[in-house]
Amino acid sequence: MNIEINLFPGGKTKALTMSYDDGVIQDRRLVEIFDRYGIKGTFNLNSTLIKMQQVWSYKGNNIHKIKLKEIKELYKNHEVAVHSCLEAVKQLKFSVSS
Repeated sequence: MNIEINLFPGGKTKALTMSYDDGVIQDRRLVEIFDRYGIKGTFNLNSTLIKMQQVWSYKGNNIHKIKLKEIKELYKNHEVAVHSCLEAVKQLKFSVSS
């Protein structure tokens, strides 16, 4: 019987994952900090919400989204994942502002 042990870079057996949702403008500062210290993150974006207005209200707070044209450059050193489109729209009740 062969047992294969896959390790992380440097032979490490544990890893910390950093995962953030929805592509909001606060990601700019977060990415800056991650890049400065060599931290990699996963940013989960929703393609339906990205295509919508850049500001929306959720629970009384204005949420400002990252612009579509900014995504490639901003997240270039990180992993980008995608949330499902339809489910997010069904569950999220928000009013779009301009």
